[in-house]
Amino acid sequence: MNMKDGFDILLNGDDAIAEDVAAMTTRRKFKSGQVLIEQNADDGQHVFVLLSGKVRVVVYSKEGQEHWLSELLPGALFGEMAVLLEAPRTSTVIGLKAGEIASMPGRRFSELMNKHASFACAVARLQE
Repeated sequence: MNMKDGFDILLNGDDAIAEDVAAMTTRRKFKSGQVLIEQNADDGQHVFVLLSGKVRVVVYSKEGQEHWLSELLPGALFGEMAVLLEAPRTSTVIGLKAGEIASMPGRRFSELMNKHASFACAVARLQE
């Protein structure tokens, strides 16, 4: 899967956005059981797209009890809420099946949303 494939849901076939995305992202592999995002961490500096593998999204109660929210498959966007809200992470994301993610700095993600209305609209639709 190339970088463009991972962001297809947000690109709307726009090559100009695809070029910007490719220039702003890095790829990295993750292992099963690896924590990719930790709830309440004040590190909302990146947005991620799952390129391969599978991840689980969970939240922890104040007592430390894990509550499963969802499992994400390739093409899923995650980590955007902390960037959009400029707030700590709202959930923990853990690798279930080893794979690869694309990472984009939050400020670049915000720039894309400001520069390309279709990108911003696609992100908004994912939040519905």
